[in-house]
Amino acid sequence: MSLCPRCGKKIDTECDICKIVPNDYCSLCDYETLRKRMFYEDENNNWICFLAAPYHTEGHSIIVPIDKKATRYSIVSCKFKNMEFKEFKGMEKAFFVVSQSLMEYYKDKNPEKGKIINLLYVLCCGDEGHFHFHIIPRWSNDEKRWRESNRIFDKGFLMSFLGFLELEGDENAKIERAINGWCQTRQRLEITGKFEKDKTIENLRSIVKKYKEC
Repeated sequence: MSLCPRCGKKIDTECDICKIVPNDYCSLCDYETLRKRMFYEDENNNWICFLAAPYHTEGHSIIVPIDKKATRYSIVSCKFKNMEFKEFKGMEKAFFVVSQSLMEYYKDKNPEKGKIINLLYVLCCGDEGHFHFHIIPRWSNDEKRWRESNRIFDKGFLMSFLGFLELEGDENAKIERAINGWCQTRQRLEITGKFEKDKTIENLRSIVKKYKEC
């Protein structure tokens, strides 16, 4: 990690901001950093949702339970700390609100990508401390490009489609980093800045507020 994910500068152990970032830093545990990309938050429980950066396709979001009171953000400190995490309180509402908000916000948002056909929900769990879900919009032009690629796919193999998006997204991110001379942290900060400029998070939060009241 060449840059601090919080201040965006070269890590300085004497800096009050940088010094909280240990060598085994876990981005899924750093609530303050994620807030810039966060558009959903369950005030009563532990669930938040934020836009991925870099992303596999536009609207790619991550739902994760988080300890908002944590003072460390390392791999060894992100285990579930209370029964609310283990009982998944608030998860059902988080999925409902986030799904509805994404579908509404991105409807007719990007003609080049076509229409959102539906959303893919993918569980990731390297260990219990990193338990999280990816929500990935399935855009019609993404699927068309996938089916027209030089690989043979059968209709309905959604995990193959997801793998296609992941490989394509990762390759595009690598190319962008190479062109601009960025590390991954700098790239994430640049994407976050674009979200702020376009008011993406602000607009998503306004939609979320409506569905939270349903």
